[in-house]
Amino acid sequence: MAQIERRRRVRLSLTIPLFMRRVECDGRELIEFASGLNLSAGGVLLASRHDVACGEMVSLEIPKPVKKLELFGALTCFKAITVRSIRTRHYFLLGMQFESALV
Repeated sequence: MAQIERRRRVRLSLTIPLFMRRVECDGRELIEFASGLNLSAGGVLLASRHDVACGEMVSLEIPKPVKKLELFGALTCFKAITVRSIRTRHYFLLGMQFESALV
């Protein structure tokens, strides 16, 4: 039986380094270096060493180069909500949906 595709946007198989920021229950801010495995205008599949609860909002940031470059309005920081978390042997695969679509 064929799978029904639910995605409305094309995914790009790009590996992108991302900083993931989130706040713990006790108010501590956690920053983790994670990898985006594929990306679309609506979200990202993220490989993380830590689990993130479904429904939790995080901030994702693309690292900027050391030398200051003018990016001409390119987005480098965006908010996303966790919609799926799958545990693998060495990491968690997190399905993240952007707060607003990247266009």
